[in-house]
Amino acid sequence: MRVDTLRQIDRYLGIPLCWIVSLARRAHAFLWAKPVLPKPQKVLIIKLAEMGSTVLAYPALTELKNRCPDVKLYFLVFAKNSAIIEVLKLAPTENIITVDYQTPWKLLSSGLEAMLRLFRERFDTVIDMDFFGRLTGLIGFIVCRGNRVGFHRYNDEGLYRGDLLTHRVFYSPHIHTSAAFTSLVRSLFQQPNDEPYYRGHISPKQLTVLLHQPEATDLESVRHKLLSADIELDGSILVLINPNSSDVFPLRKWPLNYYAQLCCQLLEKIPRCTLVITGVASEKEDAKYILEQAQARAASISRARQAFVNCSRSIRSRRSW
Repeated sequence: MRVDTLRQIDRYLGIPLCWIVSLARRAHAFLWAKPVLPKPQKVLIIKLAEMGSTVLAYPALTELKNRCPDVKLYFLVFAKNSAIIEVLKLAPTENIITVDYQTPWKLLSSGLEAMLRLFRERFDTVIDMDFFGRLTGLIGFIVCRGNRVGFHRYNDEGLYRGDLLTHRVFYSPHIHTSAAFTSLVRSLFQQPNDEPYYRGHISPKQLTVLLHQPEATDLESVRHKLLSADIELDGSILVLINPNSSDVFPLRKWPLNYYAQLCCQLLEKIPRCTLVITGVASEKEDAKYILEQAQARAASISRARQAFVNCSRSIRSRRSW
């Protein structure tokens, strides 16, 4: 299924469901006293889309682990994004619950299976890290009766997702995504009913940086791909460029000619570098465009060597473009 199809489902199915469930929640709150919110011990992180921004959640989740050393983290993600959770080593593989949306049937079957698993786990806290997804808000409300944290629009214009959160965090597009995710975690430890969350300041120095050490087998796999693309590893500086930012937020995409300019600047300032454009097979034309533009601008640089390498885990073939 295409990303646009998922957006349509989230819009036309999510909006009325959020409205109906929000009315039911308000009626329940009017008739019965609010329950005491528990300390986070078994936490579900919902981050279905965007593998890249999942990496940016690392500082927030590291802080949660530091504040609650005994916390158990679970993740609900799309199947194609599950690998990044394993790389970050934030939770064991059995705690990663996936949904496959390649076809409508897979979406339905894997979605039902995931919901059954979520019901069985009995979470005391859900942190919804999707940006204004209605269905993710509903999932959090259904599977957790404790803390439910997520972004809320308050009085700003934005996507309606009902009133299903216990900790409604004000979202600002003017701060770094890592800081935005950290505000979700810190809101759990704020005074109750002191909205809007989060009122504190998050300094970049407070954000834990991920230092990834690849396995030897992963390094060997990359070397094999480079050699199969006729790229000699002769001691030159290797620079990987990935022009893809997914179709979830098209405005995040850098224009392709900017990548070509970057390639030229790198070749001019670092003559001994080798540039490699990585991506999946569907991005071949974008890579060819960047190469053509860069080669035209850097024709005088004799060491200009670029290649498009298919490095996606979803592509099983060893063949490279």
